[in-house]
Amino acid sequence: MNVAVLITCHNRREKSLECLRYLFQSSLSGISDIDVFLVDDGSVDGTGEAVSTHFPQVKVIQGDGSLYWNQGMRLAWENASEAKLYDFYCWLNDDTLLFEIALNELVTCYNLVLEAGERPAIITGACKSGDENNEFSYGGRTDSGPVLPNGELQKCKYINGNVVLISRVIFDRLGNLSGDYTHGMGDFDYGLRANQAGFNCY
Repeated sequence: MNVAVLITCHNRREKSLECLRYLFQSSLSGISDIDVFLVDDGSVDGTGEAVSTHFPQVKVIQGDGSLYWNQGMRLAWENASEAKLYDFYCWLNDDTLLFEIALNELVTCYNLVLEAGERPAIITGACKSGDENNEFSYGGRTDSGPVLPNGELQKCKYINGNVVLISRVIFDRLGNLSGDYTHGMGDFDYGLRANQAGFNCY
């Protein structure tokens, strides 16, 4: 099982490097390998160069500074999908620091959905603020508000793109993020498109 991790960044050198450090410390039980595709969207703080120096295994793709989140992630996804066939694609924000078990948990949750007899689903991780309050920040949402973690899989209607696992089955059906969005809303749109196509989000 292989995973392509998709990241886009702009002038957040230290955050991007820290994100990658945490990513490469991940436990990969059941995951044969991960390949990282990072769009450096016209950074002038040396982000792309630093990534290439400290993490030469990362595929750095240069943008011109006009891509923002949605278009940057589209470009990363396009490059990953053209590189080879991946079992999963994982969106990851460069300011999101993964717990060591995070990738394994995402895959485990995906498999639990299949074992329950359901169709493949999108799995979005719940994130916390990281400040002294450690409050929920991003993840799944419904029309009523955020879906707070309770130790169980919970369906959601909207997904934040901070850390999201998408299987090749879903990518083959839905394709890339929409080209209609520049920065925000592309993640919400993708989750809604998945729901419309009969795939749940958790």
